[in-house]
Amino acid sequence: MSEQDWLDCTDPIPMLEFLRDHQKASRRQLRLFSVACCRRIWRFLPEECDRKLVEMVECFADGIAIKDELIQANYERWKKDFAGNYVRKTGAKVSVWYAAQAVGFASLPADDPETDNVAWETAAAAAMEEIDWSDPLWDRVMRTAYTSGGYEIKDEKHCAEVQIQAAYAVRYLKYNSFTSFPGWHAERNEQATLVRDIFGNPFRPVSADRTWLTCNDVAVLKLAQSIYADRAFDRMPKLADALDQGGCTNSDILNHCRREGSHVRGCWVIGLILGNPITRADQCDNGASN
Repeated sequence: MSEQDWLDCTDPIPMLEFLRDHQKASRRQLRLFSVACCRRIWRFLPEECDRKLVEMVECFADGIAIKDELIQANYERWKKDFAGNYVRKTGAKVSVWYAAQAVGFASLPADDPETDNVAWETAAAAAMEEIDWSDPLWDRVMRTAYTSGGYEIKDEKHCAEVQIQAAYAVRYLKYNSFTSFPGWHAERNEQATLVRDIFGNPFRPVSADRTWLTCNDVAVLKLAQSIYADRAFDRMPKLADALDQGGCTNSDILNHCRREGSHVRGCWVIGLILGNPITRADQCDNGASN
């Protein structure tokens, strides 16, 4: 991948693969990418337990929550047999099922293929936004994916089981019907933007020059801290102004702060100012703490 490829890429997966291959992605960053993907489809997460788990994953990435809390939250959530119960609900949306799957993957170890799966599931949720499980379109996708895997649909009585298995098969059998939906491509493009927001440009590494903060140290740090804590990323242009006043002339930093579009927790400029902490999420190697 070249620098221009990185800047133009509209699919997060080759970008994540590049970062992993060159050891430029920490577990914390990968987790925050997963959280950012899930927050983009917040509207598809009506269950409070799903939203709380996303928030806990974020807390774990920043070293606030501990491994046991994350494991317990995930266990309590899946005890409800979400998949089996959900598809039997009248008018249930396919998007909600995929969104819930994304949350599950986000809580798992932050190694590949987990972050890849989060990106896939959130894009699938966006693509199937208005589709019901009973919709003829989903029925066609489901049957094609299921039968293409060599399975036989014996009768309609076990439809829920078939639908669940087919929903997984759509990804693993590479029967990617979602690519025909505009929502799929739009979401993948947004995910690629998230990668650039969190990881910056690996071809142009930037180091913080503390002289930028010499004359207005408190103002810059407090502003960066408040942006992160409050998710007040609309203040990023103000941060650029503060850095500019402090003597920062780095165009990558200033342009990133002033660019149009959203930023997320994990934004590389905020991390550059505050310092990206080595958290438990980076240190632990077992179970859900990876």
